[in-house]
Amino acid sequence: MAKKETDKQRNIKYVVMIVLFCVALLTIGIFFNLKKNQKQKGIIAEQKKTVEKQNGVIQQSLTEKETLLREIHHRVKNNLQIISSLLNIQSQHIVDENVLSSIQEGQSRVQAMSLIHQNLYQSEHLSNVDIENYLRELVVYLSEMFVGDDKAIQVEVEASQIQFDIDTAIPLGLIVNELVSNAYKYAFQKRNSGRIKIKIKALSDVEYELDVNDDGTGLPADFDPKKSKSLGLKLVSILSRQLRGTMSFNSDSGTSFVVKFKDVKALQSFV
Repeated sequence: MAKKETDKQRNIKYVVMIVLFCVALLTIGIFFNLKKNQKQKGIIAEQKKTVEKQNGVIQQSLTEKETLLREIHHRVKNNLQIISSLLNIQSQHIVDENVLSSIQEGQSRVQAMSLIHQNLYQSEHLSNVDIENYLRELVVYLSEMFVGDDKAIQVEVEASQIQFDIDTAIPLGLIVNELVSNAYKYAFQKRNSGRIKIKIKALSDVEYELDVNDDGTGLPADFDPKKSKSLGLKLVSILSRQLRGTMSFNSDSGTSFVVKFKDVKALQSFV
């Protein structure tokens, strides 16, 4: 009986020792896991600091580049304004109407490009031009240059939520400049009032349509833009091709020029 009790106590002792050993192993395992986790947390914290530091450097670099780009657009705009001012001063000493008209046309082309750069450095993202806002500013300038106080020409601009980068905006701006200038100069020679409408709409993600129309006297019946000696219309044709587009016109009621063109940046993304 005593032997059985001794064996029982011994077994209990063995079980306790085994349990204590297992607890010790578990404790050691937990300890090493905690140390390992702390080490990993330390590594992660260091990596986070490194990433934050790199992000700070990248953000600072982007800010510096954005500031530099704004400054470039600003300086280009100012240089173009100087050219426009010089042309304006030169025009004050010109008596010949044909020469004066050529100077004014050159001045309006310079201003059309200048306004693009002005809109870019004033925009939030620097990459795109708000076309409707740009066209309204361009029309105001052209109206002051080509329309006298004795005429009331209303201009409508419709290009809501359309934006282009500089590669599309500059050729497009020059096209509109030529077509609107021609309308101001020739469509209302025998009238004191009239209307010009500029509309741009999207035909697809890449293709757009520009329509510049007026309710003026219209074009001659035998008018052929390919045979025209007008530098403005030649520029429209060249710039339309630059935008992978085509130009057409009709003169049933007033004059309408339609240019179908492509957004250069969007087109490149599909290639």
